[in-house]
Amino acid sequence: MDTQIEQEPIESQLREAEASLTRAVERFRALRRAAFAGRYDPDEFDQAVLACRAAEVQLLATRDALASRPLAPSEAAGAEPKTPDPMARLRFARWLVETGRLSEEITT
Repeated sequence: MDTQIEQEPIESQLREAEASLTRAVERFRALRRAAFAGRYDPDEFDQAVLACRAAEVQLLATRDALASRPLAPSEAAGAEPKTPDPMARLRFARWLVETGRLSEEITT
């Protein structure tokens, strides 16, 4: 239950960081279009670039925090590796022999 409570703020921060980056990129694109149209303000353009970089750094930091959080017991239980099939190698060797790609005789 505690991990669910801890997980919600990180996920909400992630959504907020993604929205912030989206807004910053939209503003940057609008200023870039304005610059192509001849209405270039270098200070505003620089501020938009810096805002995009800051939003990207925030998003990456939030993603790292989400990735480094401890797994909930239910998530950790689902992550168990599958046991390998012990007969898979023998079936493969048999298939090699049956298709003629490996002879039954071992030569040195």
